[in-house]
Amino acid sequence: MNLRLIALLFAAAAGCGGAAALPHGDGNACPPETPSAIPIGDAPAMNNAATLQGPPVGLGSFEGSCEVRRRVPVVVTRAGDGLAFNGQAFLLRASPLLSGTVTAIVPVQNDGATIVCSGGQSITVTLIGAGGAVISSEATDLVGSVATFLISGENSCLGPSESGFVQGGALDLQRPFYDEIIRVEVSVSDLYPTSGRPYGSLVPKSYALTSSVLTVTYENVSAFAARTGGGFNLGYVLLLDADNLPVYYTSFDLAPEETIQPGATGTISNSYLPYFPGRVTRLRAFLQFE
Repeated sequence: MNLRLIALLFAAAAGCGGAAALPHGDGNACPPETPSAIPIGDAPAMNNAATLQGPPVGLGSFEGSCEVRRRVPVVVTRAGDGLAFNGQAFLLRASPLLSGTVTAIVPVQNDGATIVCSGGQSITVTLIGAGGAVISSEATDLVGSVATFLISGENSCLGPSESGFVQGGALDLQRPFYDEIIRVEVSVSDLYPTSGRPYGSLVPKSYALTSSVLTVTYENVSAFAARTGGGFNLGYVLLLDADNLPVYYTSFDLAPEETIQPGATGTISNSYLPYFPGRVTRLRAFLQFE
């Protein structure tokens, strides 16, 4: 999906509405939710991912995650050895005023004994409407830990017991996709095992907001240098509510190539996250590196 276009749509919706125009803008709480069977925001830190708490992110024009998130069942039409899905996906919409822009976050966990990786967009996420109609179908890869030296959008992994997600989306402002989607189907065409971990380890440590930019600071906690950049996407962000469940998904901006020495820190930014129309104080950041 075009994440930059979605961000601009967020800003437009926030500017033309206001708390009074939204269903729960008066601060009413949403119904209690059960935790995700596969950890998301409450998952442990990995060698490239962590959950961070910090200053409020978002415009605060509504209260309650039920404004932008609902759960739909997941059907695995073709499984992959070592990967477990919990039977539920989190369907996110751009804002309470934009039901034609949706992202499905499907939690996944490695329940095997070895590291498993996806490559070349070997996982397909399909959003299904009434009568089995295909609303969208997207080839993607795992968003998880870093388990090999060169990590890009074509090579992502999960170690034993580690959890991450796969995602799919749809965009058509003339269609209320948020209401139309009744399930998500996942097909895994290819996985491969690996035994090696990268020497470097860049772990997110904190985030800050300056003007319209969200910046995550990370640290190389290993004894080896690690490289970032190289023209690849540098990672992803899930904004989380107080229950550690996702309410928003996006990617980091591209960054130049840089070598991060042991014990050194670096930063990576996203210029669009503050346009999220709600308000949260937690996020989970996933980095990619060599």
